[in-house]
Amino acid sequence: AVIVTPHWGDEYSHEPNDQQRRWAAEWIESGALAVIGNHPHVLQPWERIIASDGREGIAIYSLGNFASHQPELAKRSTALAVLELRPDGAGRLALTGAGYV
Repeated sequence: AVIVTPHWGDEYSHEPNDQQRRWAAEWIESGALAVIGNHPHVLQPWERIIASDGREGIAIYSLGNFASHQPELAKRSTALAVLELRPDGAGRLALTGAGYV
């Protein structure tokens, strides 16, 4: 499975910018099953992306700060992604579930 982990986005912004959205869609279109970003230091949303061939991918724009000495709640918050991958009918891995802790 191809999982892209870019260092991107605007620090402390709770929403992905246009460039993040474009790159996530392009990577999933090119074969990635997931894009899991970091750098903003705060949580950003997740988005399901369907490639032109029908494959489903997920963009997790920012998981926040896993460990931080920044005092503000938004900068101390984090999520751990849980992705379920299973073989599809052609023997490739497919994203069959996503969640978080």
